[in-house]
Amino acid sequence: MPFVTYGTSNVDDQGGREISLSLANNGLGPAILGPLEIRYEGKIIDSPADLLEQCCGLKPNSGLAFMTSPASNVAVRPGESVQFFRLKRTAQSSSTWDKLNEERWKLRVRACYCSIYNDCWIIEGAQTIPTPAAQCPSTWRAFSDGASR
Repeated sequence: MPFVTYGTSNVDDQGGREISLSLANNGLGPAILGPLEIRYEGKIIDSPADLLEQCCGLKPNSGLAFMTSPASNVAVRPGESVQFFRLKRTAQSSSTWDKLNEERWKLRVRACYCSIYNDCWIIEGAQTIPTPAAQCPSTWRAFSDGASR
């Protein structure tokens, strides 16, 4: 049985200043990640660029570098995590990083995932118990890693 949790951090594995948003499989079986939906102040966030624009006032096409990874339609083995958004603190990103460091706690993240046997669950935020679901919702506006743009 997979057991997926959402988490956020402001340090990387080496102790550097990096904000990350992630989904981790803390269960015993693989998790097939379904749609991921993120809201900020009630508004659905479509992409990492949209997140930084809505929460932190970053202008489109600012050239600020951030890292993304797909968090939907991927399999995650037990003990693995997917960091679907990362922003390192640099001279160029410092004001955006500082703002996101405060605002990341206001994100409402929900995700759906299934086992290899098509048993599905939904998580919202950092709750500890996932809610069983017959299947992953097709009506969510899924967060995109922005790679297709």
